[in-house]
Amino acid sequence: MSDVTETTTLAKPLTDSKGRPLFDGAGNRVAWVDLDNAIKRGGKDVFEIMLRKPDTGHLRGTKLVDLYNMDVNSVSTVVPRISEPTIPTAEFLTMAPEDAAQIAGEVVGFLLTRRQKAEGGLEA
Repeated sequence: MSDVTETTTLAKPLTDSKGRPLFDGAGNRVAWVDLDNAIKRGGKDVFEIMLRKPDTGHLRGTKLVDLYNMDVNSVSTVVPRISEPTIPTAEFLTMAPEDAAQIAGEVVGFLLTRRQKAEGGLEA
């Protein structure tokens, strides 16, 4: 007898409450951040940022513990690599703290395992 338990996967939503996709064309998870303070781009105001789930290469030059601690410098290294529109490091470092914290929180969320999310009462 095997000690492996079969589990079923519940269907995950494909869009958020605003109808934005939660997966990119390659099937990778994305998260949307609604900014409280617009970013000015070419005469337009940007109020939402899409973050792609980073792969290990996106995390190079950072320490995972610093990302888990939402260290601004570490997060500012990763964000330009995973954001759309791209948020350059210098721009991230001048964002309003509440917007930077939202983005950092999403980055940390990508790093959590299913088990950590379940134990924390977050989506699994």
